[in-house]
Amino acid sequence: MVNGIRVLKPTLILNAKCASLLGRASEIKKSSDAIDIGFLLNWCADERIYPTASEVPNATKQFADYFIATYGDADSWAKAGYDVKAESQLEDMQPLAEVSC
Repeated sequence: MVNGIRVLKPTLILNAKCASLLGRASEIKKSSDAIDIGFLLNWCADERIYPTASEVPNATKQFADYFIATYGDADSWAKAGYDVKAESQLEDMQPLAEVSC
């Protein structure tokens, strides 16, 4: 709760944005989702709330590779604790620290 208002955990919003980006029909909506994902990754890093694989299962290695190749922003993924240089799948996408929102 923030000021008496219930809000979703940022990691859950990040997970939803990762899922929705791939299903968008228009580039405008995809671009908007990409901006939101970058913001959420940076917010999590700034607040030291590192997304876990269980909280953000849609942020797979394949998704991050696609995102970085398409929209850039590898630094945001790295700041949020993702190993963007790893060769294997989801296990290597887990953050460096396991802290939840």
